[in-house]
Amino acid sequence: MKTKRPTVTISENDLKKLKLLTGAKSYSDAIRLAVIKFLEDHGETTESQDLKHGGNLPSKKDS
Repeated sequence: MKTKRPTVTISENDLKKLKLLTGAKSYSDAIRLAVIKFLEDHGETTESQDLKHGGNLPSKKDS
């Protein structure tokens, strides 16, 4: 049975702030950079290296 991924809702204003804070060129890059930072802050360096090169977020069964 597949497990559902958590869903996060972010306002347009927060997305704009995130883009400015990260210096990203797009909203998707800003989100990716924020996820990488979160993972690195929590000691998840191997997955974050994959994310830096356009990889997907690790699935629940991979972690």
